[in-house]
Amino acid sequence: MKILIDGSSLLKSLTGVGYYTSQFAKNLIGSGNDVTFHYTWFWSSKLRDKPSKSYSKFVDLVKEYIPKPYLLVRWIRAIAFNLQIVIEEPDLIFEPNYISPPIIGVIPTVVTVHDLSHVRFPEFHPEGRVQYLNRFLVQNLMNAKRIIAVSEFTKRELIDLKIVTEEKIEVIYNGVSHEFRPYPEREVEKTLSDYNLKFKEFILTIGTLEPRKNFLTLLEAYEKLLKKGYNIPKLIVVGIRGWNLERIEGSLKRAMNNQQIEFLGYVDDDALRHIYAAAKFFIFPSYYEGFGLPPLEAMASGTPVISSNTSSLPEVVGEAGILVDPGNPEELCQSMEMLNEDSSLRAVLIEKGLEQSKKFSWEKSADKLNSLFREVSEQG
Repeated sequence: MKILIDGSSLLKSLTGVGYYTSQFAKNLIGSGNDVTFHYTWFWSSKLRDKPSKSYSKFVDLVKEYIPKPYLLVRWIRAIAFNLQIVIEEPDLIFEPNYISPPIIGVIPTVVTVHDLSHVRFPEFHPEGRVQYLNRFLVQNLMNAKRIIAVSEFTKRELIDLKIVTEEKIEVIYNGVSHEFRPYPEREVEKTLSDYNLKFKEFILTIGTLEPRKNFLTLLEAYEKLLKKGYNIPKLIVVGIRGWNLERIEGSLKRAMNNQQIEFLGYVDDDALRHIYAAAKFFIFPSYYEGFGLPPLEAMASGTPVISSNTSSLPEVVGEAGILVDPGNPEELCQSMEMLNEDSSLRAVLIEKGLEQSKKFSWEKSADKLNSLFREVSEQG
């Protein structure tokens, strides 16, 4: 098949949607498809593996000086996108990031919906993003031939909110790379030395620093343990700085002053896999996730998991982790204390986590995606 993929999310550091796009693109190319990418205002047959500095500067300028920047970027994309369609004549368009530009013609489109947090929790997003998604998402999904939900939870959200009908939705889970695995200490020594970490002597959390990821509850629970004089390992925070950071900036700086909490920022893939495997346990306190890839990666790395009991996370973690109320710092505090002290519990969760992670594979999901694309392409 000749497939056109919106690769705009690949112009930034690979987190979330960008990572999802990259993983499926690799598998689609490997399956013999003729794949091209649309990168906002230009296109290429090359799958990008590095962010674009010029794109980041452009986005920053647009946000600073242009009212309603989402609309401007949308129409720039639309002009370039439709020109590419005329030249490339693809069999199918894959939009892995919710909303495609307006399309002239009748090329069938498949759209991925990762979550509906902008509907359930609009306060967790910039106002402009919420307005943009509210204005265009339903229209885009109605025009799409099929819709991919990344979990059964997201599928139920789409149905419950009466956005689309059930027969139009296909659940295709995210996967986990085989490179996320338990690494022996000798294989991660260099990475740990680079970040001044010790094997199995730190707690890890990963996510964009923004309100939805709920770092405030984690910091509160962790500080409770410190105030009790409890011997808790250092907390390592990995992630890029996100929207409305000022809500947690003060708490993070205060916590970092005691040298028990360290913020590493963005970490490249190789180092990240080593850090996952070297952590004593992993915490993911997010309020809402359409899938929740970090706890899956932690389980595949042989690291015990504490996760929120909300949204899609019980579906991903299953019985292989400790599930807690994300709004209850005391419950999280008790779970951290229990997991830190109980080596037998950690061993059980490691074994269960490794088994649970085997249920999710980019290769299996890519096979489902290929089958869906063939079906859509044949229907025209």
